[in-house]
Formats: sequence, structure tokens, C-alpha cells
Amino acid sequence: MKRILFFMLTVVMLVLPAMAETMNLTAQGDRIWISSATAAAGDLVTVDLMIENAKTEVDAITLSISYDTSKLQFVDWADGELDPNWVMFNVNEKSIGEISVGGFCVKTAIQTGSKGSIARLNFKVKADVSGSGTISLDKIRDDVETFTSENGQITIAGALTR
Repeated sequence: MKRILFFMLTVVMLVLPAMAETMNLTAQGDRIWISSATAAAGDLVTVDLMIENAKTEVDAITLSISYDTSKLQFVDWADGELDPNWVMFNVNEKSIGEISVGGFCVKTAIQTGSKGSIARLNFKVKADVSGSGTISLDKIRDDVETFTSENGQITIAGALTR
């Protein structure tokens, strides 16, 4: 009887984690990324600065975003849906090709388990370009410093036909 019980317990210990992984029940890590998009040359395109913070509460963020200036031009930005009532939050083009993002809050935070956009970035795809333009995260600091980061890509569908 003890052998059967030991065998069943061993099977449960081996099978349950695999089942949880298959069913996506295991907690994912913290991530920060730029969404990707497709646009035609000459179009305005929006990408999002996204986070998924399974483990870490976020009440401060600092980072830089660089982009391919041969294909893209930064236009402006808007708040994303994840707004913890920032005391200060700003996105600005520090120099052509480099965007600074920073903010903090005092009594609130983006709670663990959240997923969504922190900021929406608008770019103009330059006329008569093709291929793709990369938007990269760099100099990631504060609460998001240990997050796994992923760059975004704007795929350019074709030359301007207007």
C-alpha cells in the first residue's frame, strides 16, 4: 500500500507542474516591450509601450526608446490605459532618434498582475521607404529595471501611393 501511495504521489508531483505549464497556469515573469505594427510608407502609426508585471509593483519608471530615423519620425504620444495616477509622467524626444520616458507616483502604483499600455507612441513612416524600422528599449531603470524587455518593429507595407 505504501508503494502505491508513494508511486501516486510521485506521479502527481511530476505531472501537475507539466499540466500547469500546458494550461498556462504558472505565473509569468515581468516584461516590458514595444508593440509591433504594420503601416504603409507615409502613414501615421501607433505603437504601445507595454508592461506585464506579474511579480513587481510599479510606481516609478525611467527608460529610453530609440528608433530608426531613416524610416520613422516621432510625432507625439498619449497616455496608455495603465495610469496609476502618476505624480509626474512624461515622454519627450531628447534628441532625434531617442525618446525619454519617465514617471513616478507616491501613494499608488501599477499593481502586480497588470498588463497593458503605459504610453502610446505615434510615428510617421517616411515616404518612399520599405522594409522595417526597429523601435528599441534602452537604459531601463527604476521598478522595471529587471523586467525582460523586447523591442518593437514597424513593418512597412509598401511605398506611398497617394
